[in-house]
Amino acid sequence: MRGLNKTPSIKEKKMALHLYRLLSGAQTLTATTAKTILQLVTPATRLAMIRTLEIGFASVTATDAPVLIQLFIQTTAGTMSALTPVAIDQTIPASLCTGCQKTATAEPTTTTELWSQQVTPVGGTAVFVFPKDEQIKMAVSTKVGLVCTSPATQTANVRAVLTFEE
Repeated sequence: MRGLNKTPSIKEKKMALHLYRLLSGAQTLTATTAKTILQLVTPATRLAMIRTLEIGFASVTATDAPVLIQLFIQTTAGTMSALTPVAIDQTIPASLCTGCQKTATAEPTTTTELWSQQVTPVGGTAVFVFPKDEQIKMAVSTKVGLVCTSPATQTANVRAVLTFEE
């Protein structure tokens, strides 16, 4: 039974990062207008990695066209409501990502598109789990916004949850 009580070396230990969620609450999209639903902001001392995105719509109109969902690097904060990340494990410390926001009333400046997908707004929720080698890694002092754009002929109600680790 040799080796059962072996202490792992530093190389064998895996660093466990803390998991948090940003929750958008219910928001309304206006036809053809891009709207930042959530904005994750890393502090000057901590990286973050986006792991999952859940997005749901409340339409019951079968003919509604898909909504464009995008993750962008944003260079400004825009005008939004403050949002505190929620720890998934309530025994971990509060997130250092303290500048997070939701519900843009004046859009931030967007630069690089990191990811996009179209999602039907007809009921239900779409869940995107980024594979380990494709998770979006955010540098320090970076803003990433979840932006939704509804087609010209419709408005949509949306809720989103973005899970990240730091």
